[in-house]
Amino acid sequence: MEQNQVSYPSERMSLHDFKLFRRLIYSEAGINLTEKKITLLSNRIRKRLKELNIDSYNKYFQYLKRSLDKESEIVKMINVVTTNVTHFFRNPKQFDKFKNIILPEINKKNYKEKSIRVLSAGCSTGEEAYTIAIILLEYFKNNLKNWDLKVDGVDISTDVLEKAHTGIYKKEKMKEIKDKIFNKYFIHVDNDLYKIKDKVKSITKFKHFNLKADEFTSKYDVIFCRNVVIYFDKNTKEIIYNKFYDRLQDKGYFLIGHSEGMFNDKRFKYVSPGVYIRN
Repeated sequence: MEQNQVSYPSERMSLHDFKLFRRLIYSEAGINLTEKKITLLSNRIRKRLKELNIDSYNKYFQYLKRSLDKESEIVKMINVVTTNVTHFFRNPKQFDKFKNIILPEINKKNYKEKSIRVLSAGCSTGEEAYTIAIILLEYFKNNLKNWDLKVDGVDISTDVLEKAHTGIYKKEKMKEIKDKIFNKYFIHVDNDLYKIKDKVKSITKFKHFNLKADEFTSKYDVIFCRNVVIYFDKNTKEIIYNKFYDRLQDKGYFLIGHSEGMFNDKRFKYVSPGVYIRN
């Protein structure tokens, strides 16, 4: 064996090590991992072991705790731990409601200010945020110069945010896009890669953001947070929902995943599956 070669663990981490990482991940990001996720977490953490030439999960955990660069490394660990599955116009029925019901209501309410701000929380690689921006541009296409349109995409993973900033995607990510919209807002760059046009990017901004720990500074007319809080426990969900409530405009809209629910939170009035309004 060569002197600098390291033997990385091929088996999953021990329950003891899993609990150490689980507490750290929960403390830093609010993500709650059950013991069913031991194998998944082991496979993903192993990527960082190879990058850093560390030969055990426990040594990596100690590195996280002691390293002077631990804040940066914790971000990299969260990057490999988080799951990001998305594509343009995912769950199209909700986007139809956004276009046909929500935007007309906001248009009436904000007609004098002519300003709309939308948040895509847990924006991943940017497809949701860009979808929202495209819908806004289409809805106001005859009066764009008079409206201030902004979409903020936030995510805890710096890796996915880099992809969002570039705005380049494979054709498979665009299976829900109609040809007319596709041709209007995308440019072919190479093989099956396509780039979102600058007019979409100009109203869409991305930012690294921890939903549990960080604070919003803007008010929003609509907040999308779909299939994100399923990774959080009850206490963390309450922290996040409190922030959303505080940062939503009066009668602002809150959109969540179809499999999620607000349960007994009376501050949000049910409108339709996955769509709520701030009371």
